[in-house]
Amino acid sequence: MWAIHQFIPNQGVLFEAGKFIGIGLMILGGSIGVLAITEFARRSTTVNPHKPENAKELVTTGVYQYSRNPMYLGLLIALMAMILYWGNSISLLLLPGFIWYMNEFQIKPEEEIMGRNSRMNIWSIKRKSGAGSEFCSY
Repeated sequence: MWAIHQFIPNQGVLFEAGKFIGIGLMILGGSIGVLAITEFARRSTTVNPHKPENAKELVTTGVYQYSRNPMYLGLLIALMAMILYWGNSISLLLLPGFIWYMNEFQIKPEEEIMGRNSRMNIWSIKRKSGAGSEFCSY
């Protein structure tokens, strides 16, 4: 998004208030991420997405009762914040790619590893959360 902002001029499609909304969304996305990491720390389990096999338990409390993947949701909100702040609507085209990438190469592999771990009952959690988005399941 930074490169798009640098090399493709602002199309003027987004409004000036977008800067303020962008700052608010950045605070929201960052807060969701911090709450998610704090919940992992309380449970003494890993936050490293490259080592899901090191997870001690499936966290379902705190912000995890609203989203199965609040850290990734926080990143998505932060990306939307940057789009609004910089006012470059071309960057909106990157959001579906981000969601697809995170689902295919982070969330699905993590859930597969957790599903093989007998200490975690990921499949019952998935059933409870319904067939909603991997990012946000109410």
